[in-house]
Amino acid sequence: MKKIILFSILTSVILFSCSKKDTTPTPTIVGKWNLNKEVYTVSQLGTILLNDTILGTQGEYVNFTNSGLAIHNDASGTNGDTSNYTFSNNKLTISSSPVDFSVFNVTTLSNNQLNLYADSTDSGTRTQLWIYFSK
Repeated sequence: MKKIILFSILTSVILFSCSKKDTTPTPTIVGKWNLNKEVYTVSQLGTILLNDTILGTQGEYVNFTNSGLAIHNDASGTNGDTSNYTFSNNKLTISSSPVDFSVFNVTTLSNNQLNLYADSTDSGTRTQLWIYFSK
């Protein structure tokens, strides 16, 4: 009788401890991201000087490659600038030279959505930039 109970418990543990593996791919920045919009806000001493939204157009995208290149395509369909990028700890750094680079906070990264945010202050003028992409 003890063997039957022990066998039943072991069988139950084995059956219920096995679960399906998560088949949802882990979000990655690598891939072609279509530009949806950019939102700029420029302010000084709390007063908004500029608040502008620029909508992306058909054919505008950034392709982040596995090799660390960011290929920017403009609306005309021709390849524009190519930059290097690194992505770590929700920080995306895009650089076209050692002294010319931008650091973005990645606020959203899913399989079909990428949102970036940058905030800088220079001589009392604050510039904020939000960029929204989709696949």
